[in-house]
Amino acid sequence: MNFVAKIPLTAKRAAYLALLGIMLASASVELKQVYVSPDGALVATVIPAGKKKGFEEVESRIEVRSCEGNLLLSKDFSSEDGEHGAGILRGYWTSDSQFLVLLTEFSGGHAPLQHPIYFYCRQENTLQMLNQFLGNVLTRDFSLEGNTVVVEAQDTRGTRRISVKLGTVPCEPLATCYRLGSPHRTVPATEYSFREDFNPDTFERKVYVQRRGDNKPRLIFTHSRGVSMCVGPSGRLALINSEPATKTVEVYTSDLSSGRNWRIDEQAMDLYVRNAKPNPALVIVPKGEDMSADDGEALLRIDLIYISVGTPEEAEKVGRTFKEWWYVVDTRNGKVLREYRTPAPPRWWVKRK
Repeated sequence: MNFVAKIPLTAKRAAYLALLGIMLASASVELKQVYVSPDGALVATVIPAGKKKGFEEVESRIEVRSCEGNLLLSKDFSSEDGEHGAGILRGYWTSDSQFLVLLTEFSGGHAPLQHPIYFYCRQENTLQMLNQFLGNVLTRDFSLEGNTVVVEAQDTRGTRRISVKLGTVPCEPLATCYRLGSPHRTVPATEYSFREDFNPDTFERKVYVQRRGDNKPRLIFTHSRGVSMCVGPSGRLALINSEPATKTVEVYTSDLSSGRNWRIDEQAMDLYVRNAKPNPALVIVPKGEDMSADDGEALLRIDLIYISVGTPEEAEKVGRTFKEWWYVVDTRNGKVLREYRTPAPPRWWVKRK
C-alpha cells in the first residue's frame, strides 16, 4: 500500500477514502496496490487481472478514480493466455500530484531483462510508456526526483542512469511515429488511428488503420500475440515488429493503402548467423528500428533478448560474446543492402542516392 496520510481532506474525500479503506480491509486479496495522490484528489488502484488460474497477480489492471469514486482511466495489462501481458510492480506519484510513474514486468518470462516504465498524466488523463522516449535501452528500475524520472538503464555501453523530466515528453496518445534519424519524431494521433479487434475463440488479433481522409479503417496486419509498429516518414508504409511465439520476433512491412504486408528480416538474420556465429545459448531476434525518408529502406537491429544458461555468472560470460550488428534492407523484398558491424549504426545510415 502507498497511502499518503498528511493531506487536506474535504468531508467528501474523507468519506471516499474511508470507504476505500474498508474495501481494502475486506478484500485485500483483490486489491493489492493503492496509490493516493499527494493532494488526495486521485486514487490509483492496481488489481490482479491474470486469467491463468493461480497466477492472477502476475498480470494487472490499473484504475484511476477521482476522490468521489468516478472512474477516470482504466488500463488492462492482462493477456488471454496469462503469458503475454504485464504486471505492475510498484508506482509513485510526483510531489505535485500531476504524474504517477509505474514499473511493470512482462508475464510469461518474456524479455526478463526489460521492465517497461509507464506514466499517468493527470492533465491529459492518459497512460503512456516512457521507454519510447529513451532509445534502445533496457529499463530496470527508476526513482523520482521531483518531476524527474531517473531510470536505471542498460545498453551496449553498459549500465547507466538516464533522467527524463515529465512535462517535457508528450502526454497525449501517440498513434504512430516517424522514425527517421535520432531522436524518433512523433506525429499527432489525429493523423493515424489504429484499432485492434480480438477473437477470444481463436486468439486472432486484427490491426486496422484509418488515416486522415480515409472513409473507413483498413486491415493491415493479423497476429495472435503482440506487435509494435511505426509509420515511415512518407506515410506509405508501416514497419511492424511481430511476436508470433515466445522469444521470437519477425519484422514486416505493411502497405497502408492496400493493407498488404510482407516479411523483410529473413535474409538479414541468415547473414548475421553466418557471419557473427552467435553462441547457441543466446536468443537473438531482429528489430525494425528506422525507415528512410522515402520508406524504401529499413534499418534492422539484431537484439539479444534472452540467455539460456544455468547461472548468472554463465549469463554474464556468454552475454559478452553477443555482437549487436545492424542491417539496412530493402522494404520491398527484405534484400540486405548494407551491414554495420558496430555497436550503433552511423547517424546517417541512409545511403545518399
